[in-house]
Amino acid sequence: MKTYFGPGHGACPGCGLAIAAKTVINALEGRCFVVNPTGCLEIISSQYDRSAWGVPYIHSLFENAASVASGIEVALKVLGRKDEGHVVVLAGDGATADIGIGCLSGMFDRGHNVLYVCLDNEAYQ
Repeated sequence: MKTYFGPGHGACPGCGLAIAAKTVINALEGRCFVVNPTGCLEIISSQYDRSAWGVPYIHSLFENAASVASGIEVALKVLGRKDEGHVVVLAGDGATADIGIGCLSGMFDRGHNVLYVCLDNEAYQ
């Protein structure tokens, strides 16, 4: 089985964030566009000049991952490319439930077809 998130990440062995990211991306068989806000997963997976991502990936601001994902989803529709893969957000609890809740509620309200995964490591204070 091909892995779409793997060698190159800087996580500790057994890190739940790395395992979750790998599981989600592999379940989609790599047919996805990943949006990842600033946070633990971004730090371990996309350090300058190396990346653990084997799929299209964009790092967003801490608060606006849902807005970026909404834009990608609409762009894929407009370009006639919506069958190329799912738009996926992998965000932590802070980017989801605190600073990002406004953008997230807007994404849900507008009905965007985005898979939003909150990786709650309870590290956000």
